Amino acid sequence: MNNIFEVKCRKFDGKDGLGLSFDELVEKLNNSSFAEDLAPEIWGLRGRDPFLLDSVDSEVTLAHIAALYNRLPASFSLWGLVDDNGWTVAHAAAAMGVLPDDFQDWSFADKDGTTVAHVAAEEGLLPDGFSMWDLRDLKGATVAHVAARNANLPSGFSQWQLADNRGRTVAHEAAAYGSLPESFQDWRLADSDGWTLAHEAAEVGLLPREFDGWDWATKSGVTVAHAATIGTIHPADFRFWSLPDINGNTVAHKAAKHGTLPTGFTRWGLVNNKKETVAHAYLLAAKERCGRGEFSHRIEFPDNFEDWDAVTDEGVSVIELARILEIGGVIAKYDAYKIEQYIAEGGRPWRVGSVLRKEV
Repeated sequence: MNNIFEVKCRKFDGKDGLGLSFDELVEKLNNSSFAEDLAPEIWGLRGRDPFLLDSVDSEVTLAHIAALYNRLPASFSLWGLVDDNGWTVAHAAAAMGVLPDDFQDWSFADKDGTTVAHVAAEEGLLPDGFSMWDLRDLKGATVAHVAARNANLPSGFSQWQLADNRGRTVAHEAAAYGSLPESFQDWRLADSDGWTLAHEAAEVGLLPREFDGWDWATKSGVTVAHAATIGTIHPADFRFWSLPDINGNTVAHKAAKHGTLPTGFTRWGLVNNKKETVAHAYLLAAKERCGRGEFSHRIEFPDNFEDWDAVTDEGVSVIELARILEIGGVIAKYDAYKIEQYIAEGGRPWRVGSVLRKEV
């Protein structure tokens, strides 16, 4: 008989009390009356099923395979049977959505501390009225954290401050995955590094327009305004461009790195601890993104750009960096700038060529 059980299971060494090998037992699970009459010791027989587990050397019970393919009888109650990783039959049933309505053993945990409730939360299969949101795995992640990642928290959920071992709250997780209610306001919630909910929401563009805590900083000096540069384009007149992190990188440096500097930006001369200007950061990041095929427009500075000679601690000016990176459009703009400057100072137009050669 060709079916999924026969294909996926390997031979079980020896015979059970019914005179059947493991794969023969699995095949017979297609017969519901056969499954109803199986003794507890038969459900606990172990064999190998590489389809169910990551390792072909791991063993599962007959009950695990029955749960995986929805062949457990209605009378089944041996939910605590475990495989080599501590994964119970209940875990397998939760993953497949075949736990009975009256199931209660949500705290069964595998070797990583992942409970049956964690598995059900990931699949969105927790029952109405579930209340054990604070069950934790070994990393401190609660069932609520898992539900938040998968947008499976119920309406009316209120335990947003539950935190994992790093202090990361359920609210952080919900913000990261877009499942935070619009009415939520506790932006000061912070993990152990001081990364607030506002930082998390800023990264994914979820902060409300009226938010005014842009200068809130983590222990390493990363402000909410820094976090927002990943996916947000601040207005050109944004008043927090100069906020530095612990390395002196300003919000403008971060925006340059992420390609989110706005049209009309003027604060190119802001420097970090290495005296790298925003212009240096822009050229380096833009060239890198170009190499990855991520840059959709020309790399250039505005017509009124004047910070060409700003030098880093290593002695590299903006125009020298442009030449090193071979960014032709920027080099051409600098040449035009020098020509205009030379003529404005009374230089002879026919001597422009020699002036530019001296620059190189």
